Amino acid sequence: MRIAIRLLILSALLALSACRLPPPAAIVDFPDDPRVLHGNWELTVRGRAEGIDTFHLSQDAANLVIYPGAGSVRAYRADDQGGYSLTDASAFEGLTYHRRYDPALDAVVALYYSGSTIRVNVVPMDGSPSSRRVFAPPSGFAVERYFAGSGRVFAVLRSRTSGETELRWWDSLTGVHEGTVQGSWNVDGLRVSSNGRLVVFWNLAPQVSSVQVFDTALPGEFKSVELSSCRSSDVSEVSPDGRWFVFEDCLSNLLLVDLTDLAAGASPLRVKRGAIAMFALDSPEIVRIDREGVVHALDVETGAARILTRLTATEAGRHILEGGAWHEPRPVFVSSAAVLAVPTGGGHVTLVDTDDETRIAALPQLELERAELQLEATLDSPLREHRYSFAGTLHLDGVQYRIEGIVDAYGFHKYVPTDESVTPQFSGAPYFRADAEAWAPGAADPSYSLRLMGFDRYATVYYGGLLRRDGQGADHNFSVEIQRSTAD
Repeated sequence: MRIAIRLLILSALLALSACRLPPPAAIVDFPDDPRVLHGNWELTVRGRAEGIDTFHLSQDAANLVIYPGAGSVRAYRADDQGGYSLTDASAFEGLTYHRRYDPALDAVVALYYSGSTIRVNVVPMDGSPSSRRVFAPPSGFAVERYFAGSGRVFAVLRSRTSGETELRWWDSLTGVHEGTVQGSWNVDGLRVSSNGRLVVFWNLAPQVSSVQVFDTALPGEFKSVELSSCRSSDVSEVSPDGRWFVFEDCLSNLLLVDLTDLAAGASPLRVKRGAIAMFALDSPEIVRIDREGVVHALDVETGAARILTRLTATEAGRHILEGGAWHEPRPVFVSSAAVLAVPTGGGHVTLVDTDDETRIAALPQLELERAELQLEATLDSPLREHRYSFAGTLHLDGVQYRIEGIVDAYGFHKYVPTDESVTPQFSGAPYFRADAEAWAPGAADPSYSLRLMGFDRYATVYYGGLLRRDGQGADHNFSVEIQRSTAD
């Protein structure tokens, strides 16, 4: 009986602790408290808010194309000063679907399937004229999958009458039909290597221990590769010469197969998939990034390992996920040029000289780096102690903008005049939000919007975004932080 009573009391205590109210909102002297947006503040641009969707580095490392998460495509070319200069990227705009870099063409290839035709756009990295072709599969066939690789366009077709499948391919530039192979494949198991060199048809049924592979550079017959039943289709990578095939077992270990010596079987790489990137563009080196931000290269042919660079915490940013996995997009390495391109914090692609680990450039470059604000805060109403307005000037890029905004921090702070005393009260979950707009001299419409968010009620540094409002917002959306000026 006593045990039951004790358990009942314990349950009641736990229930009360679960319902415990959050701590009271902090009393903030207004406007003298350092948390109030009043006086002189410094704004620092931390990077681009849109991040990187994908990027492509040419096989000689001379050209770079960056597709941001939002906004305009940017293209860069190596210059005589050892850096990279912005070039015309208009040819790369609009390549939205099924886009990949094809090393055989040194071009970005984009495929579009509509109706009964496949359209292909080939845009050379060096600025040469683009090529467009339309491929029409034979009548009576449905297109199930299509992809590009090794200067060719491939399509898996299924007969509408017999249900049989075939793999057909054309030259990407001339449109000439080059060959067809019949087979029986499940397109759900089709994987294409990152460099487009290898096509792999996986069958993950427990009783099947082999996969079918097809070299897109030497199209002809499929090879059957014997694997164990403990394997996964998540990784299907191949070296640039088409020799070394890397896949993953069911325990996330990476294994290696020499496609010129299938009898030798698979051997372990002693690398977990979470840290894998891809093969270098021009060597049999696997590039991976560990959870500390160290970039490694492993030559699968010789077994030689080396460190390419060590990313700082700022460079690694949010790319290293829980467990040490690297978030897309993955880095690209050109061994012959000793250039590594890796997506880094702040929405950049950082180019590294791997001979001495020096940073060549972080692209796109930031048009803005910092700004100054002179603000005056005004308490709107004594009945709304968590809300106030502010106004003043924003000195940005040599221009003085008029800025006005509102801070709403319900349950976060209680703003009161300095000569009054208010008893703290319990409140709901805290939040802090500041919204402001800035106008250029004589402008009727705002030029910038500023939004700040906060979750630490004792913070004196606020983080958020600065968005340009003059029609170029997607290209000028920056992540920022503001804090009181040291001179204030």
